[in-house]
Amino acid sequence: MTTTEDLGTRELLISSDSHVKIGHDAVKAHLASKFHDAYDKAASGFMEQMNRGAGAVNQAWDTARKREQDTSAFRLRNMSQPGHTDPVARLEAMDLDGVAQEVLYCEVSGFRYLYQVEGATAEATVAFNDAMHEFGAADPNRLIVSHQIPIHDIDFAVKEVQRVAGLGGKSLQLPVFPPEVDLPDYYHERYDPLFADPGERSPDLLPHRPEHDAVEPHRP
Repeated sequence: MTTTEDLGTRELLISSDSHVKIGHDAVKAHLASKFHDAYDKAASGFMEQMNRGAGAVNQAWDTARKREQDTSAFRLRNMSQPGHTDPVARLEAMDLDGVAQEVLYCEVSGFRYLYQVEGATAEATVAFNDAMHEFGAADPNRLIVSHQIPIHDIDFAVKEVQRVAGLGGKSLQLPVFPPEVDLPDYYHERYDPLFADPGERSPDLLPHRPEHDAVEPHRP
């Protein structure tokens, strides 16, 4: 397997937009059991929202595309590989393909439902990001996971950015379109503390939109 020392000895091939699948069970493994029911309710609510309006349209489009594509298509083939869920297998696949590093986004858009985990929004967010961190821990210099930051509570968002930075995190994922989660866009002053200069240790902010999970704004 390629080591971190090898990265400085050859031309680097880096994937800036790769995906991994972190399941809800992996998240709940980092979450106190007393919050599991609330987590499941929020996750189920998100799936119900995905079946309505814009979410339903996007799901139908994604299903149709999968039906039209051959199972050997590059995208579908990669999603079926062990490295989609196993970090050690992912590193082995990267070696095979000659990839030095990957920036990894989770297939689940946690920031779309973590803020709805009743009584445990902060705890659920920390658990989600700890599950992502655990995946990258197999080799944090090569597996650059993107920790997700919900933006409903900016004070907590700032604290979570600082916590992730303390873990050595290099990448943060924010919602691309705040209005989809009933919030003003990023020009609003409420985000100023989040975008203030946090110093040299700050991870990069990388808005990223999974193409299949656009939804209608949440209406409680």
